[in-house]
Amino acid sequence: GRLLHEVSTFVELGKPHAAVRYFSGHDSTLVPLLSALGLWGGKAAALWPPYASTVAFEVWADVDGAETVRVRYNGLEVFPPLMYGDGEKQRETAGEKGGGRLSPAETRHALRGLSMGEHEWFDACGVPHDS
Repeated sequence: GRLLHEVSTFVELGKPHAAVRYFSGHDSTLVPLLSALGLWGGKAAALWPPYASTVAFEVWADVDGAETVRVRYNGLEVFPPLMYGDGEKQRETAGEKGGGRLSPAETRHALRGLSMGEHEWFDACGVPHDS
């Protein structure tokens, strides 16, 4: 939805537009986000996110300026199946520069299927809007 659109746009644009972008929500926002990323369901669905849970998308740059995206859930790095499939990409490239993480453009591409901009969201929900 719109949250994934905002996150993926920010991750790809990053600096100089903004060093940090903060989105706040409740468990009713966090659970759909985790589900969309493939981090919720099965045994994980039996455990509701703890109070003050966080999901962070961090853009890291190495000394050569190459950027990668790290995803963290409650402080631990995770490799969301939506972005990494079964984790094969991460396992294959774990020793390479970037630790198997995706670039900002790869992250945006991976999130694109569940991402929708403001006008797409209005249209999908049947909300009148200015074009």
